Amino acid sequence: NMPRAEPRVVSLLSATTEIVYALGCGSYLVGRSHGCDWPMQALSLPAVTAPKVDPSKPSLEIDQAVRAQMVKGGPVYHIFNDQLSKLRPDVIITQNQCRICAVTSDDLKTALEECPGDHTAIKIVTVQPVRLGDIKRDIR
Repeated sequence: NMPRAEPRVVSLLSATTEIVYALGCGSYLVGRSHGCDWPMQALSLPAVTAPKVDPSKPSLEIDQAVRAQMVKGGPVYHIFNDQLSKLRPDVIITQNQCRICAVTSDDLKTALEECPGDHTAIKIVTVQPVRLGDIKRDIR
């Protein structure tokens, strides 16, 4: 039997990046979202997303820009398809709680359809906790 290779994981949510590191599995991570900045070693991973709205703007301007984007439809974040393809992830972790907070699974699926190559084998793990116990379930 060949030893199983570590999975190649991209985390698109700050909380799940922190959980992966807390579980001692940080070596599995090959990419992250622009917002994943803790623990510090996460910053050494390539970011595969960026906000479509300038986060340095005043809150009112951000709110107006996000609302305008929501009316237009489509994702609130850029997903860098070429970067994602180069990372060759086995697993991508995302969320469906909030379209404004992070990339959703629908946004990710749309981006993967536009990526070069075959991405049908990538497992998309979508966390969606409502209660504290749901977080424990999502970690499993």
